[in-house]
Amino acid sequence: AVVSTQSGHYGRDLVVFADWYNGPLVKHIKFYDENTKQWVVLQGGGSNVPALNKLLAAHGVILGDKVWHGKFSVGPHAMEYGSGTSLLSFPKKKKVPTATLR
Repeated sequence: AVVSTQSGHYGRDLVVFADWYNGPLVKHIKFYDENTKQWVVLQGGGSNVPALNKLLAAHGVILGDKVWHGKFSVGPHAMEYGSGTSLLSFPKKKKVPTATLR
């Protein structure tokens, strides 16, 4: 409610930095725990994208569940997008930067 009031009524901008979440992918990610000397399967990972989508739906924003990564440039600055999600829906009158990722 606070987010909707602040961004809608007061006209404040909303910036969301979100990691990724993909249920089927998380089941296949494991890492070696040096302390226990065992392979551990993740019990969770990434962001709570479903909850973020619930929050952002009132603003016409929907995040996807595919995990993307890659390199891109903004002007003269080269950057790397380590991993994250993408936008499935965004208000048509708003601007969003784009990049081709894998």
